[in-house]
Amino acid sequence: MWDKQDSTEKSTFTSTPPACRLQVEASQRLQVLLEALGVKEASLTSTPPQLRLLVAATYYWLQRAKPPPKERLLKALLMGLSNGEALRHRAGIKLKHVLTLSFMI
Repeated sequence: MWDKQDSTEKSTFTSTPPACRLQVEASQRLQVLLEALGVKEASLTSTPPQLRLLVAATYYWLQRAKPPPKERLLKALLMGLSNGEALRHRAGIKLKHVLTLSFMI
């Protein structure tokens, strides 16, 4: 919140210095985020770690979208997620293969 006085903007709240914010455990930050999205961490255990946030955000969107998304849109989203993950996986394999070859030379 900003309080305008004499044409200057001035913060009316105190904030934690950035160095202090970084000291919060990643698991605690994840819990806060998942709680805000309305998703239980246990429901994401079968989801690859790199997709968990995306799945949680998609769940949140599906629960609150007005009007609800059409089935075609949801299918397209899921196809994009799965194809993108497969492409990233293949790219990672190719990169590892190239790195392995470069060390052998």
